[in-house]
Amino acid sequence: MKLMFASDIHGSLPATERVLERFAQSGARWLVILGDVLNHGRAMRCLKAMRPPRSPNA
Repeated sequence: MKLMFASDIHGSLPATERVLERFAQSGARWLVILGDVLNHGRAMRCLKAMRPPRSPNA
């Protein structure tokens, strides 16, 4: 099983979009976010971008 890991997005919507684009192209089954997603910038936009309808969350 292929995994993709990302971290330190810091509320950056462009960074969030790049991570999601790379994940879609990677063929990975799971995207694991390690942290530091919402502590700066446009937190709600990043959160909404990362919550597709079938996205499991821990």
